[in-house]
Amino acid sequence: MAQPLAPTAEATAHAPHRITKPHLFATLLASVLAAALLLWFNATAMQTERAAIYALAPQFFDPKIVGSDLQRIALQQPDLLPIYGSSELLAVDLPYHASNLFASEPTGFTIFPVGKGGAPLLATLQSVAALGDDLRGKKIVIAFSPGRFFDGNSAAADQYAGNFSHLHAYALMFDSPLDLTTKQAIARHMLQYPDTLKDDSLLRAALEQLADGSPQRLAQYQVMLPVGKLQLFVMALQDRAETFLFVQQSSLNRSIAHQRKTLDWRALRDRAQSDHAKHSDNNPFGLDNSYWQQYAAELNNEKGKLGDATFLKRLQNDPDWDDLQLLLQSLQQLGAQPLLVSLPINGTYYEYWGVSAAARRAYYQKFEDAAKPYGVPVLDFADHDTDKMFLADKWSHPSEKAWVYLSRGLDAFYHGANDTQQIANTLRELDQLTMR
Repeated sequence: MAQPLAPTAEATAHAPHRITKPHLFATLLASVLAAALLLWFNATAMQTERAAIYALAPQFFDPKIVGSDLQRIALQQPDLLPIYGSSELLAVDLPYHASNLFASEPTGFTIFPVGKGGAPLLATLQSVAALGDDLRGKKIVIAFSPGRFFDGNSAAADQYAGNFSHLHAYALMFDSPLDLTTKQAIARHMLQYPDTLKDDSLLRAALEQLADGSPQRLAQYQVMLPVGKLQLFVMALQDRAETFLFVQQSSLNRSIAHQRKTLDWRALRDRAQSDHAKHSDNNPFGLDNSYWQQYAAELNNEKGKLGDATFLKRLQNDPDWDDLQLLLQSLQQLGAQPLLVSLPINGTYYEYWGVSAAARRAYYQKFEDAAKPYGVPVLDFADHDTDKMFLADKWSHPSEKAWVYLSRGLDAFYHGANDTQQIANTLRELDQLTMR
């Protein structure tokens, strides 16, 4: 059988060129298209979110709370003041809530509240630390109900889990400019809630390496950083997509009229106090009538059952003070300009519960002392400790009147009152106004 002739050199020279790996071109083209699509999506999503930021400002929803996109955009707006907290922020149906008083920006700004019922300090810390350098030079407010500092316990596991954000945790541990010592301390606190980490081996391992702190384990943490940053990038894209879809599917009034005017704080205070008085007249403590109706049997049973000794012991040993220190350290390192706000203790009820004015003063002093080393102003409303018109329940949720005072304090802070005394003087002026 004749063998096929081998191609001559001339034939080989004129043979058509074959692309031996055609998939390389297709891969390159797909990559370029994917990058272009990603850039288009990013630009479109950011434009959509920026256009909706003022309409979204007073609302509470998951992409705003467990995400970071909207929080970053809010920080970029000079007339939005972010305020972080928990259930004390949620009563937006009250006309005296700062979101409503400042809706048209009568004094030049409105608030951007971020919070969820039961949000522990550790979750708030992760939320703000996740913003990193975007916080530098920015004013923010952190609000608390005082009871968290003398219940004697860490945040309940279900409360922490219900407010936990993997995105915030990854940003804190893999991308935040916080120093190593602070990250290690935060990691140790986060490891106290293993249920939030059981499905995330990477985050759990990173926290364990940091918490251990030995050179070998810290070296292993450094090796994990690129993988953590890549995962954070994916999470940030998911956050942007979920936020974009939420905005697209929401019916929003985007034409919010801004109207500068002088607020009559005295009239607001008088009207707010009168409004609260109308629905707090079925009990001796000034509590909201509906709250009293629901819990009267339990509350009537508590006379003298707490006492100074128990209160002061809990106050001294409560683990939330450690989280407050970590929060203040983090805000200082990130260059933020925070205001700490604590609603007052419901002194009238606590007297009934067996806690004296002297014991309650220990809380206000400890709160102020915690902030002092960081130069952070404090608004604690200690002067309203026994004001029956100031709180809606024994847990210090603000009444209509309290919201007027809180809004006045936020207004002073936004407009340049940067120390505790300046803010206190502003509120003292409101106190001194003659009641009509």
